Amino acid sequence: MFKNYSNFVKSCNSCIEQVPFQKPILVNGEEAKRTYLSIVKLTETERNKEHLKDNPTSSLLQEKCASHGLSDRHISDKDLFLSVQNDDIDTLKQALDNCPDMLSRLDEYGWSLLMIACQASSTNIVRELLNRGIDTSIRDKAGNSAQSLVIKNKNYVIADLLLSHKNRVEDHHYDNINNTKHLEEITEFFCEQCNFKVNTSRNAHFSSTIHNLNLSKGKKIPSHYIIPETNKGFQIMLKVGWDKKSGLGPKGIGTKYPIKTVQKKDRLGLGHRKKIDIREKNGTIKVTNKKIMIKDSSNDREMEVNFRRQFY
Repeated sequence: MFKNYSNFVKSCNSCIEQVPFQKPILVNGEEAKRTYLSIVKLTETERNKEHLKDNPTSSLLQEKCASHGLSDRHISDKDLFLSVQNDDIDTLKQALDNCPDMLSRLDEYGWSLLMIACQASSTNIVRELLNRGIDTSIRDKAGNSAQSLVIKNKNYVIADLLLSHKNRVEDHHYDNINNTKHLEEITEFFCEQCNFKVNTSRNAHFSSTIHNLNLSKGKKIPSHYIIPETNKGFQIMLKVGWDKKSGLGPKGIGTKYPIKTVQKKDRLGLGHRKKIDIREKNGTIKVTNKKIMIKDSSNDREMEVNFRRQFY
C-alpha cells in the first residue's frame, strides 16, 4: 500500500510580520475617574430601560408620577415607608400629591401605609391617610389588618379615628341610598307584561314579585335527566332528532325528572332480604360461651357478698 507523505517546509524570516512598537497611553487619575463614571452611568441607564420594558406597570407608574411633576426626584418605597413610620407628614403629603397611586403601595410583607402608621402610632399620618380614602380592609400575609394592630397595641386615639372614619363612610353610604330613593320619580305607566297601570316607580315595580311572575309565564323549566350530556346514549338521542327540552322517549312525552337509580351491589334476587334476628335488633344476644357465663356468675356472687357485708 502506498501512503501520501508531505514534505515539511521550513519557514522563512521574510514571512514574519513586524509589528511596530506602540508606546502605552498614560492617563492621569482624574481622566480615569471621569471615564469610569461615564461607563457606569451608561450601563445604569441601559439597565433601567430594560427593567421598564420588562415591567410595564412600573413604567406606567413613572409616567403618572412624571405627569404630576415628580420625574426628577422620585421618592422610593423605602423613603415613603420611613416617612409614614416617623410621622413625617410633609414628605407623605408631597409624595401623595405628586403621585396619588402611592396610596395603595404595599411592602414585601403585605403591609399598607395605614398598617405601618397604626403600628408606629403615627396619628397625623393615620388622619391624613383616612382623609385621602385609603382602603382600611387590607390584610397582610399573616391575616393582620389595621384594626387588629390597633387592638393589639391598645392605641385608643387611633382606634377612635378608625371608628369615626367607619361611621362617616356608613353615613355617607346611607345618604346616597336615601338620595337615590328620593330621586326616583313616582309616575303612572302601563306595564305590558302585567297588563295594568302602575303608580309606583319603575325600579320598584320591576323588582316586585308580581312583575317577575308575569315575566316567567310561558317559559319552559329546563329539564334535568341526571346523566351528563356527554353520555353516548344522550348524544345518540340528540342525533336522531330528540329535543332535550321535552320529555324522554321518541315522542318526548316521557318523564322529565326521572328518579335517580341506585346500583345493586348484592347478589340476592328481587324480594329476597337478609333475615334480621329479633335478638340482634333488640340488642339482647344471649351469651353461650361457658367461660364467660362462669365469670359473670362469680362476679355477681362477689358483688352480692360485698353488698351484704355493708350491713354487718
